[in-house]
Amino acid sequence: YMDEQVACSFSSISNEGCIELFEHRTRGIFAILDDECRVENATGQTFVGKLGKEWPHSNFLSVPRVQSSKPSFTVNHYAESVTY
Repeated sequence: YMDEQVACSFSSISNEGCIELFEHRTRGIFAILDDECRVENATGQTFVGKLGKEWPHSNFLSVPRVQSSKPSFTVNHYAESVTY
């Protein structure tokens, strides 16, 4: 942008907390999913339940208190929220 003299404003928003949510070595989304894949009776419900227990006060994760037949969780990225 600077080389081509295009006007833009740079944001100082940090996405580190969201990245940690996914990549934390022992309690991140990927680690929990990996563990759940090794459990014989694991379900989407148990996976989402564990996410909620590990990250109860996260600003980056929303887990509905009552799950429907299709378990889901929402990751609150800096740009917008994405439901999985």
